[in-house]
Amino acid sequence: MSASIYLKTREIRDFGFRDQITRAGLSIPSNIAEGLERSTSPDQMKFLDYARASCGEVRTQAIVGQKVGFIDESTAEVWIKETRELSAMIQGLIRSIRSRSNSQLRTPNSQLPTPNSELRTPNSQLPTPNSQLPTPNSELRTPNSELPTPN
Repeated sequence: MSASIYLKTREIRDFGFRDQITRAGLSIPSNIAEGLERSTSPDQMKFLDYARASCGEVRTQAIVGQKVGFIDESTAEVWIKETRELSAMIQGLIRSIRSRSNSQLRTPNSQLPTPNSELRTPNSQLPTPNSQLPTPNSELRTPNSELPTPN
C-alpha cells in the first residue's frame, strides 16, 4: 500500500496533503518492522499500536482526499479497505503478543506474595508475640557472655 500511495499521489500539488498521506502510509510497515525487532513485548505492542494508528490516519486522509478531488473514488475505497484489514491484523498480533506475554508471567503452582504478606525462607524464624527483642539501649548478649562491670 505504501508504494501505491507514493505512485498515486505524486501528481498532487498540495504538498502538505501529499507529504502527510505518504508519511502515514510509510509509517505503517516501518512501525511494524521496528516493533517486531524490539526485544520486549511492551515495546513490540507499542510500535504495533503506532502502525495501527497510522492505518487510521491513512484512512482519514483517503476519505478527505477523495472528497476534495485529490484521490479518485476507487483508489480511496481500496486504501480504506486495506487499512481496515491491516488494522484488524495488527490488533490480532497485539492480542497474541499480550497473551503470550501474560502466559509467561504465570507459572503453575506459583504463589505470588500478596501486598500484606511477608516473604520468608523455609527456615526463617519469626519472633513470637512474647519473645523479647533488643531495645536500642540494650546490649545483645550470648548465654555465656560476661556482663560489663561498673568502674
